[in-house]
Amino acid sequence: MSSARSSQFAIVACTSLGTQTPIRDIARAAAAQGADVVALSFSLAYPVTQAIEGLAELRAQLDPAVEIWAGGANPGLVRRAVEGVHAIPELAAVPTAVARWRASRGGTRSGPAARSARTSEANSRPPRAA
Repeated sequence: MSSARSSQFAIVACTSLGTQTPIRDIARAAAAQGADVVALSFSLAYPVTQAIEGLAELRAQLDPAVEIWAGGANPGLVRRAVEGVHAIPELAAVPTAVARWRASRGGTRSGPAARSARTSEANSRPPRAA
């Protein structure tokens, strides 16, 4: 069972930026890492208006191909939708979000990280003889 469970949460790379990282730094880190998804968690105590405004600001700063997943115990994330942000109200919903994300890309990675990986792979291959 553990192998099936771990495959549900397969992640290529995850970088934790900490709890009070400025939005511009999150956007810069996502671009530098070639992130396909930026996931954030908001506690119940975090001010709803601040969360919503911050998510909208982050959405404006990220490449449109980068998804934003917002989760945690903050009920405002579900009640007040932010365009371009996927609310994930509980951890159990992550496998469904991953499956939706994969399906939206035809089962392959096609965001900034995938483009970067394809470029790196192409540059590292030996030239083919004609």
